[in-house]
Amino acid sequence: MKKYADLGLSQDKIDLLHDYFLCFSNLYGVISAGEAWNVFREYEGIRLLHKRDFVAFSGIVQREPGHPYTVLELKGVYTAETTADPAKRLIVNNRLIGSGHGRYTLLYNTAEKQQNKLFEIDCAKSVMRRKKNQDRNTGRQR
Repeated sequence: MKKYADLGLSQDKIDLLHDYFLCFSNLYGVISAGEAWNVFREYEGIRLLHKRDFVAFSGIVQREPGHPYTVLELKGVYTAETTADPAKRLIVNNRLIGSGHGRYTLLYNTAEKQQNKLFEIDCAKSVMRRKKNQDRNTGRQR
């Protein structure tokens, strides 16, 4: 948890980001941190969090086991990729990661189907709105 403390994020913001990353992985299967930021910003605005904190959070989560999603470096997934741009990290649903030599086959297929398509922000908004309503009904506060 020291890494989160270094970011200076409240526990509420950390929980919110985990909820979003889970939403992104379930809704899209695979999405770059930069594209995820665009969806997050559209829904939450930039006053809640800066892009650098969002991307830094992806780097911390990348090293945490036990989430239903994984954050991968782009150059670790695509061997020909040379960039180490943190905004290009991939938020991936764990169901798209196999084992062995073809471990990323489902990830590649999903990413290929998404090429040149816009990420549906309204869909993400409705998912997060439902999540907030569920939290409100169970008494969980942000």
